Amino acid sequence: MVRMRVDTCGRVVEAEVQKSSGRPDLNEAALVAKRASVLTQQESASAVDGWVVQEVSFHMDNNTKLKSRNVDWPKTHRRPIYVADDSLAGLGKAAEVSKDVKESVPDTVRPPVLNVPHRFMQVEGPEGREFWLVISDENGIRIVAARYRPMMEGNVPVVRMAMVCDLKPEQCASINQGLMKGLPFARAKN
Repeated sequence: MVRMRVDTCGRVVEAEVQKSSGRPDLNEAALVAKRASVLTQQESASAVDGWVVQEVSFHMDNNTKLKSRNVDWPKTHRRPIYVADDSLAGLGKAAEVSKDVKESVPDTVRPPVLNVPHRFMQVEGPEGREFWLVISDENGIRIVAARYRPMMEGNVPVVRMAMVCDLKPEQCASINQGLMKGLPFARAKN
């Protein structure tokens, strides 16, 4: 069950889980879906003090086949060295820096880096294949954009990681420290 505050046009301006599904991933998916919705006049009419409660159900058709959620990450970079890259510094806020990043592989993984809404996208950039981790706030606004570029430097697999963070400096430092430990499928070499 999701409790939503709506404006006079039916747009959801705030959402919270009223009754948990017992699965944090489904709770988060329900919130993301409801935050992006606009309620009909009939649905908005049931609001009490501007709040509407709706049930969200998840189901999968028995004929639906699960797709693998693989990332086309280079096999040479399973245990790379992560190197900080400041190439995104000064280019603007996370939303501006990552606005042109579109998901090009529909079944990419969502690495469990943070317990917040985020997407991990694989794109073909001007310098070759790159990977982006974009973290959003509770309103769906991009607040962190991290770009990973796997490359070989000599015979050494290196991942150059650049990040733009719109949070407080101490929060950004903590996020950067976590991201530099590596992705779940490509942990940093000690």
